[in-house]
Amino acid sequence: MSTISSRAKTCRALLISALLAGACATQAGTVRYYAEGQVPSPAVVAGILGKAQPAKRMKMRGGAVLDEPAAQAPAQDANDAGRNINDDLLLREQALSASAHAAVQTWHARVSGLGTAGGVQRAPAPSTQASAQSLALAIGFDNDSARLHSTSAQSLAAVAEGMRLAGFSRAFMIEGHTSATGTRAHNQWLSRERAASVKRYLVQQHSIPAAALRTIGLGFSTPLNRADPNAAENRRVQFRSA
Repeated sequence: MSTISSRAKTCRALLISALLAGACATQAGTVRYYAEGQVPSPAVVAGILGKAQPAKRMKMRGGAVLDEPAAQAPAQDANDAGRNINDDLLLREQALSASAHAAVQTWHARVSGLGTAGGVQRAPAPSTQASAQSLALAIGFDNDSARLHSTSAQSLAAVAEGMRLAGFSRAFMIEGHTSATGTRAHNQWLSRERAASVKRYLVQQHSIPAAALRTIGLGFSTPLNRADPNAAENRRVQFRSA
């Protein structure tokens, strides 16, 4: 009786580990990152932000408002300077998820007497190839402030053009992220203010519809580089389809 109970507890623990690891991997995603001074291609921006559904653009013609399919922009551009960050954390979480899943299947095979040769049914290895689900810019701000630097003007202009290419049939999320410096509460506030500042800039300088932009501050909760909490890529503004 105690053996069965022990096996049940072990299976339950493995299942919980698998679910948690899988959830973390899903949340992490793949990010197209642009360091300070790197300007993204509007076509790449559109390819990332326009993935949710076929986009449409509103266009004035002869005084009438028409719905027109948005231009289908490629998701790749050989001249684009950004780089995809799967982030080592994501790969570790995927591997952990696969290992936990395989362990759970092994236990089920032992208990039920089923399974593949050797009593072990292995989970497929996680894929390391993934297209970017969001893009991140190292936007310049004054120290401990949400005041934008003019050096980010070109990058934000490219994002605005990419949004137009993708169309406004869905909203776009603007996420503020910080390094680990400072308290959690302060970083949460600062990241929220920086996301709001970017939204205001896109609305005022590039006429992006305010209703198409949503903002959120995530502080240091989702760093791209966990090995170095103060790494430059952790201080970023991230864009994705909402």
